[in-house]
Amino acid sequence: MRLRSVVALCAATCALVSVGFAAGQQSLRPATPRIAALDEKQLTDAQREILGPYAKSGRTLYLFRACVRTPELCRAWVPSSNYFGTSPLSARDRELLILRTCWLCKNEYTWANHIAGAKRAGLTDDEILRVTQGARATGWSSADSLVLQAADELHTDQIIQDATWTTLSGRYSERELTDAIFIVGQYTFISMWARSGGFPLEPGAPGFPK
Repeated sequence: MRLRSVVALCAATCALVSVGFAAGQQSLRPATPRIAALDEKQLTDAQREILGPYAKSGRTLYLFRACVRTPELCRAWVPSSNYFGTSPLSARDRELLILRTCWLCKNEYTWANHIAGAKRAGLTDDEILRVTQGARATGWSSADSLVLQAADELHTDQIIQDATWTTLSGRYSERELTDAIFIVGQYTFISMWARSGGFPLEPGAPGFPK
């Protein structure tokens, strides 16, 4: 009976934690931005050159307008960010990795910015919501579940475990596996930056599911 009580208590605690996350506790960030972004009209031609395709007239994201305040760092980072669009990983796999990492890192800012891209990659509203539940949620294909499992292991242990790696290796090339690791690392770093910097949601961007 005592063991059953402990198991029941653990289950109840996990349920409460899950509800808390779904209720938006992951969206915690500074009340006001700590790292200011340049106004769109302040961007110089040199700064726009650094940002390349991310400099969009009237629509340059806050993150990139903050980035160019440290131009040398930004100049070094932007090409690596741009690389992932050329990855042989499918757009769907990339977005699953990104969304799951943003959720685990409590990065509402970047989560919101990737909803449109996730939908273009074929993820439905129900699947996007299911990302918050992780790899074991009912409804995932074995392929999708494996990608989410890899993201979870990288976030929790900073390593893809042997069993997951072996299965992934049957589907992906070494480059694809490497890209998956770097994507999770990239968006972990961005999460630290966006949350510590207090980046506000872009106008009209959807936040975490409530």
